[in-house]
Amino acid sequence: MPGMAPSDQFIQRRWALAGGSHDRIIHILRIIFPIAIIIVVAMMAITPLIGRRDLSFMLSRDHIATSKERMNLKKAIYRGHDDHGRVFELKAESATQPDSSDPQLFLTDLIAEITLDSGPATVTAPHGRYNMDSNILTIDGPAELVMSNGYHVNGQDIVLDLDKRLITSQRPVSGKTPNGHFQGQSINVDLINGKAVMDGQTHTHFDRRSGD
Repeated sequence: MPGMAPSDQFIQRRWALAGGSHDRIIHILRIIFPIAIIIVVAMMAITPLIGRRDLSFMLSRDHIATSKERMNLKKAIYRGHDDHGRVFELKAESATQPDSSDPQLFLTDLIAEITLDSGPATVTAPHGRYNMDSNILTIDGPAELVMSNGYHVNGQDIVLDLDKRLITSQRPVSGKTPNGHFQGQSINVDLINGKAVMDGQTHTHFDRRSGD
C-alpha cells in the first residue's frame, strides 16, 4: 500500500499467516465464548431464585434435573431469616418448584429447624409446601414438633408461620409435656411465648411423679 512503512507491511503479513497471532486469537475465542455463554445462562437461571427474601440456596445437592420444572433439587438445604432476623433452616430430600412464577417449593422428607430464645424447635414431615414470599410452611399429612423444653406434638395438616413463629392445625393432635400427656381436636402453638391452646374435645393427663 502506498505510503505504508516496510515494518507495517511486515506486521500485516505476519498477522495473516496461518498459525500466526490471528489464528491463535480465533482459536482462543472459540473456547472462551461457549464457556462465557454457559456462565451467563446459569446466572440468569439462579438470580430469580435467590432474589426472594433473605433465603439462600446452598448448592449441597446430588443432582439437578433438567425438565420443564423451574427447579428440581435433591438433598436441598434452605437457610433464611424472618422479619425479625431470627434464623430458620429447611432441609429436604427433594425440593421442586413447578413454575418460576409460583413461589411455592414442594418438599419431601423435610426438617424445619427454628431458632428460639428457649432453644431450637424442629418440625419433621414426609411432605410440605414452602412459600418463599409469605414465609409459610404448609404440611399436608402427618407432622411432628419437638421442642428443647420437652414438648412433643404429633398432628396432621399443620401450618407453620416462620415469621410469627406460630403453628396451627384444625386436625386432631396429641403429644406430651414434661408433666404429662394431652390430646385435642385442634391446636394453636405460639413458639415464641411457649404457649399452646387446644380446642374441641381435649384430654390431659398429668404425671404426679414429674413433680417429685
